[in-house]
Amino acid sequence: MLMLRLFATVVVLMQAALAMDLYAEESNSSYALVLCGSLDKSMAELRRRELTEHAVGAAWLEQDCVSIDVCSERSSNRDPVSGQRMPALAATWLNVNSSALQFEHGARRRADAEAGKVADNVAALEFARVPEGLKVETCAVDYDLLRRTGITECEPATLLQVKSDYTVRSCPGDMSFSLVDCVKAMQFDAGSQNLMRRPEQEQAHFGTRTRAEACQDVYVGLEQHNLVAQLCLDMEQYLLQVPQAAMHGTTSLVRYEFLDGYGCLGHEALAGSVDTVLSRRAAPNRVVSCPSVLHGQAVRRDAYTCGIDCDAGYRLEGGVCVSDCAGLHATCAAGSYAAETCVEGSRTLYRCEACDEMTGYGAAAWRAQDSAECQYEVCAAGKYSAGLTCVECGVNTFSNVSGASACMSCDTLTTGLFQRRTGQTACEACLWKQPGAETCDPGAGAASDWHALKEAFASYNAHGHQVELQNFYEDYCSEGHACLQCVPGYASPDYGSACEACAHGFYQPNIGMTMCHQCAAGQNTSSVASTLASDCVCNAGHQ
Repeated sequence: MLMLRLFATVVVLMQAALAMDLYAEESNSSYALVLCGSLDKSMAELRRRELTEHAVGAAWLEQDCVSIDVCSERSSNRDPVSGQRMPALAATWLNVNSSALQFEHGARRRADAEAGKVADNVAALEFARVPEGLKVETCAVDYDLLRRTGITECEPATLLQVKSDYTVRSCPGDMSFSLVDCVKAMQFDAGSQNLMRRPEQEQAHFGTRTRAEACQDVYVGLEQHNLVAQLCLDMEQYLLQVPQAAMHGTTSLVRYEFLDGYGCLGHEALAGSVDTVLSRRAAPNRVVSCPSVLHGQAVRRDAYTCGIDCDAGYRLEGGVCVSDCAGLHATCAAGSYAAETCVEGSRTLYRCEACDEMTGYGAAAWRAQDSAECQYEVCAAGKYSAGLTCVECGVNTFSNVSGASACMSCDTLTTGLFQRRTGQTACEACLWKQPGAETCDPGAGAASDWHALKEAFASYNAHGHQVELQNFYEDYCSEGHACLQCVPGYASPDYGSACEACAHGFYQPNIGMTMCHQCAAGQNTSSVASTLASDCVCNAGHQ
């Protein structure tokens, strides 16, 4: 059996305030425990309000309530004679029909009862705003025992217990919470309604706007709207339970006390330690240890703030102690120098920065003995400087001196010289293979030298064939030889044969031919290598 003593007799009291502050005192030193009736009416109002109107202690939500300062153990109701707040002792069963806890609705019902209008349980506790750090128990009076013996006790079957620590959503508490968490059902037989996730374009569970419209403002400034952020979570398993009052309210006894470790703690609770702080300024609060940190010590900056003092050689970055040498290297790459040196134990580490460019020079290997100096080496012949690198001269270019900033062209069309390899100091003859080393197709012959190559292309163009040497010379020079189509007046009948001039009495106007055309009977040419039919003339005695 749960025995109780009532420490306040029922007296006529002044009307309770309609709105309950977040704090129980003007000094903001403790969060209020708020006890209320009219659960369904309050929830209906909560569902009606837009998310932007949500606020702890809103008068439209806590319409029929009384608050308790858990530190001074006094309620918000005042003695009508002295004007002092009335006692509401912790760890003691209290009756919501007492002057200390009676709220407005209960006061009206009591007045009606005393006037003979009603004769039922005159007040019922239906919900509470419970801050973190409290255990709240409620129950209904065993009226049968009360009528028979005059003893007020809890009906065991109606006992309800709410523990509000840092692992649950309290109001307020360490975990993020919504205004729904500020409405804890205090009836053993209270019901609940499950609110499922709604599509963005449907009306939200709170207010009249769509979920997309209602939540847009929340996510624009999430830090400022954390009270409603939980109501806008877009989760597949979104489920929100809202309480519903029992049909017959009978809960009228309540008892509260601090959970283990919680209390109305001040600076004196931190005496004897340097690495503990208070969980928050307002009670109920608790002493918490500052988190340990590698390469440093957690220390208290003030009663509510932990700090970190890093060990020698370490600095604080992002809440952790990192080595002063963090991000430095054991060596620097070629083309860089040590702008900073850091010693970490037996190791010397460096912060490396790029060296400046030097014309005609490339970067040499970095040296630890001259760590702060840039190392250069002159670019050898056949190379040129590009940034901090000595680069080999490209195909058909050369450099015949060291320290060059650019390579020179072989200018093949003018000189007949070419360089098919990279990194060279001179150019070579374009047609570097010996004549006859390669076999040309019929109708073509091998050029003997660069002069013959140029003469062949000149002949092509002179006879109306538009071909340019500049389009072919790189292939010829890379292969070291040139198989050229026989020019007009010449022909090559077999593989590997040279282009031979058309004999007397023959001519060839085209290029790349394997034979020459014979003049008509009785005709001859005046010379070999004739190119036109008109070169054929009649022999003496013919016409």
